[in-house]
Amino acid sequence: FDRANLLVVSVDALSPVSARNRAQANAPALVSYYAELLQRLRETPGVRSASLSFKPPISNEQGLWWGRIAAEGGPAPAWRERTYLNAISPGYFATIGTPLIAGRDFAPGDREGNPRVTIINAMLARAQFGNEPPIGRYLVIHGDEEETTRLEVVGVVRDTTYQNLQES
Repeated sequence: FDRANLLVVSVDALSPVSARNRAQANAPALVSYYAELLQRLRETPGVRSASLSFKPPISNEQGLWWGRIAAEGGPAPAWRERTYLNAISPGYFATIGTPLIAGRDFAPGDREGNPRVTIINAMLARAQFGNEPPIGRYLVIHGDEEETTRLEVVGVVRDTTYQNLQES
């Protein structure tokens, strides 16, 4: 990512002692709060881009998840692999300077109640789809038991440093 002129700020709308169930109960109010926060940031003089993310860039082990991900139609992996996940708003990759190399960014309509979509990095695209274009294809996250989550790939970003500055 491009760290020049990048400001990362942590905001907790509830409080440092918030319980997860309290956050879930307040979800509609939090969506409005963060939407207004983002709007105000984008309207601030001198701000070229603003976005939200659950985990910041260079977040060490934050966002680490051990799971089983496979291209739809392929067999579910027998073992869990280390994967880094992040929830982000539209404009995140432009804000941090990570190029989108295929497809599109998230859009305001990509939210709960609509088909689930994902943006993946080039490494995951190659691992799951080989030389086939990944846009419009589906990844399946295999949870415990028979639970699965199906995500349409709408974008691919360049591989980048995610966990720490020493990684390749």
